[in-house]
Amino acid sequence: MTQQEMLMREWVDKLNQASEAYYNGKGELMSDYEWDALFDRLKLMEFFSHPFTGDTDATQMLKDTFRMLDENRYMNADVLLISDYRIPKCKPELLKQMSVHREKGTLFYGLQIGIAPNEWTEHFDHIYRIEYHVDRKY
Repeated sequence: MTQQEMLMREWVDKLNQASEAYYNGKGELMSDYEWDALFDRLKLMEFFSHPFTGDTDATQMLKDTFRMLDENRYMNADVLLISDYRIPKCKPELLKQMSVHREKGTLFYGLQIGIAPNEWTEHFDHIYRIEYHVDRKY
């Protein structure tokens, strides 16, 4: 069992103990906020434990993003794209729409997971990077 798996198992046990105590009338072992925060950490750790393979088509994601930015309730929103950025470039008209939204004041940020080459940097205000290495088991 890896260190990450042991930590996740520990968190699951803590959450289960707290839930059992709470629902069996034995009081709170942690606040709702602490329980939610630990659960969110666990879900995030689980998400990042899966390998990322890339080659995502960004077309639909960008279309949905631009559609939402055109709605009144999102018109002042910024955009955060979390990806490994092994994304083939999309059609020029979508990149043009991205530029139009940037001119309106929308900021585009990225969070790159991994160290793959990134052809999208010029289209974002800033891309933050998190390096990770997958433990391969054979």
